[in-house]
Formats: sequence, C-alpha cells, structure tokens
Amino acid sequence: MKPSLNFLSASKLAAMLRAGEITSRQTVEAYFAQIKKQNPTYNAIVTLNETQTLAQADQADQALRDGKPCGPMHGVPITIKDTYRVKGSRTTVGYLPLKDYVPDSDAVAVKLLKEAGAIIVGRTNTPTLAMDMQTDNPIFGKTNNQWDVQRTPGGSSGGCAAALATGMTSLSLGSDLAGSIRLPASFCGVYGLKPTHGVVSFEGHIVPLPGQTNGYRTLAVAGPLARSI
Repeated sequence: MKPSLNFLSASKLAAMLRAGEITSRQTVEAYFAQIKKQNPTYNAIVTLNETQTLAQADQADQALRDGKPCGPMHGVPITIKDTYRVKGSRTTVGYLPLKDYVPDSDAVAVKLLKEAGAIIVGRTNTPTLAMDMQTDNPIFGKTNNQWDVQRTPGGSSGGCAAALATGMTSLSLGSDLAGSIRLPASFCGVYGLKPTHGVVSFEGHIVPLPGQTNGYRTLAVAGPLARSI
C-alpha cells in the first residue's frame, strides 16, 4: 500500500511535487481533510485560513506548470507555532491580551520558509507565553496526546508535535529553550531539533512580548519538528 500523503515526510512531498507526481492543491486538500477529521479530538491546530491557503496552492501549481524557479519547499504544506508573527494571521501566544493580535509582518524564520516555497496551512497550539511543559491556554484550551487523550503531548511546541503525529502537517516550526521542541517530539514519537543558538533568527518570535527585554528568554531558538530526521 502507498502511504497516505498525510504521513509522508516534507522532503518526500517536495520531491513528488517537483516531479509532478502530485499537486500542491491535492496535498493541501489532504491536510485540510485530516485536520477536519482529527483536530476536534487533539486540538493541535488553532488557526486556519483554508480559502487563502488553497489559492496559494493553486499559484504554486501554476508556477511549476510555467517552469518558474521554485524553492526547495515549493508547494509543501506546513504549520507554524502560535508564537511567531505570520503576516495577516492571528498570533496569540495563548495570551489573552493578544487574543485578537494580527501582525502586519512575518517573523524572519517564517519569511524564509515562505521564500523557500512552503505554504502555511495553520498555526499550532502553545501554552500561555510558551511557558509550560504541557500545552494549554485560556484562548484555545488543551492539546491532547495522540497515544492517549488523557495525557499531554508536552510543551511548549506540543501543538506542532501532535499535529505531526496525527498527519495534520508535514513540518512545523517550533521553538525551544528548555526542551520545548525536544520534549513534545519525544512524547509524540516524531523528530525535533534544537539548533545551535543564533543559527536561525529568532526575530519575530513573540516571547518576550513586544517592547520587552528578557535575557533568559533570548536563549531560546527557532527549530523544526518533522516526520523524518
């Protein structure tokens, strides 16, 4: 049996898209179908924009047909932790004073992912201000572990890990200070990497809060959670 598109690695999807074996719209639609099926149980993804995302998938497919230069993640659906600025997408950090905050610019890491051709299908849940080893906040509630919904997927990138484990995303941008990528990856059985400090820009990650300085929190890093190392 061929594995479902939902459970292929991001790199495999990228290769299939470049080869014309699948389309970006087909792939994005598969992820939205999985989100509608699984997310009510696991609450891993908290913000979606299906209409805009499908339009971006169609644009990605047309660019391939036109022979335009394409980045290494062209047309691949991904998710972003709800701690990074994403232009036009509600970004709350699970913090009530930011429940309606919509940034007008992207975090640097998000901008780079977009330039590589990735399509952002949604935002993943996080504990309030990314400060817990479980994933729960007063805006979106609790994210559940796919092995046992009575247990946590870990935190603070728990939404990223649970979305990957249940086939709702192929790759997710998380963040890590004291285990926030590594712990959820281990709890959910996916891969996570805490890069060397400073390798990936942390500009646009909304902890510390805008206008605040917190030397301890600046030790955190941006990094990926994925289905394959």
